[in-house]
Amino acid sequence: MKKKLVWFIIPLLILAFAFSAWHFMPKNTKINTKGWIYRTLGIDIIKGDEPKYDVIRLKDDYITFAGTSEDITPFSNKLNAFGTWLESNDIPFLYVQAPHKWPKNMVAFPNQKSHYAQQADDMLSSLSYNGLDTYDMRDDIDGLEYFFKTDHHWKPETGLSASKYIAEFINEKYNFELDTSIYDENNFTFEVKENFFLGSQGKKVGKYYAGLDDYTIITPKFETDLQKTVPIMGIDIKGDFADCFHDYSVFDNQDIFTASPYVFYTSDYNLEIDRNNLVDNDKKVLFIRDSFGCVLTPFLSLSINELHVVDTRLFKENLYDYILQNDFDLVIFESNPGFNQAQFTLFKEDIVD
Repeated sequence: MKKKLVWFIIPLLILAFAFSAWHFMPKNTKINTKGWIYRTLGIDIIKGDEPKYDVIRLKDDYITFAGTSEDITPFSNKLNAFGTWLESNDIPFLYVQAPHKWPKNMVAFPNQKSHYAQQADDMLSSLSYNGLDTYDMRDDIDGLEYFFKTDHHWKPETGLSASKYIAEFINEKYNFELDTSIYDENNFTFEVKENFFLGSQGKKVGKYYAGLDDYTIITPKFETDLQKTVPIMGIDIKGDFADCFHDYSVFDNQDIFTASPYVFYTSDYNLEIDRNNLVDNDKKVLFIRDSFGCVLTPFLSLSINELHVVDTRLFKENLYDYILQNDFDLVIFESNPGFNQAQFTLFKEDIVD
């Protein structure tokens, strides 16, 4: 009888110890532990707080948020009105459709295609129907390898390539004559910080589920002379590309769950003005961006004399007035097909006097 009681009590004590240990375990240790279990069991969909935040493993350990299908008509209506207003003021408008991490035609577990592709197609069709210029970057960038494994953003190398593609497109479309030869990879050095970055999806499932991402520091080999100004932050930096766009302080935080090295080149500012003193093409461009712009606009500034970068998720001024106060040769609106609602809120009809 005593032996039976002992064999009954021992498992209870083990369970009690395990429960107690889990209860007092630090949050991030729990996330890493659960991620390791999911990985071991081969679980490809990890439920989030909401269905759109479910983490899906695509292939080769690339993970992404599931997202949700939505009607993008409110966004396309605002963008059509904005583009039409620009054209009526003789200001060329270009919409740049950035790609999503989930490739257009990729079928993933559980045999579902991404709805992001349809949302991008709907936006492009709506703008084209109204006679507005569009550039579908998915024609040039469409594949998992362009993105971090554990984050929805594209890698710095992709930002460099995207800058070249955009510069080439506006050369062809608007006769800008930007020097796109500078974007050749041989003109840059690439320093890779290995296993350094845990992205937004990775932070949900821990470092053992899909591993850690490398992060690349890209520096021009050629001479550069720039000025980066962020009025709201009191930032006014003059110097070469590294002086203006390399912020090593973001590497000071060694906690992979709170560190954000993605903003190494530039952050999500409401307004940033980049002037290139070695470019004499006299072009002044307004680039309206989402978070993908963090590793895009710094490189685009290498070929444009004056680049004004606005993040409408943060910009609290009247965008229409700002445009009229400046003599822009082109206004570019870039967005990924996740379409953050806040990016489409600060237009003329949204501003209350």
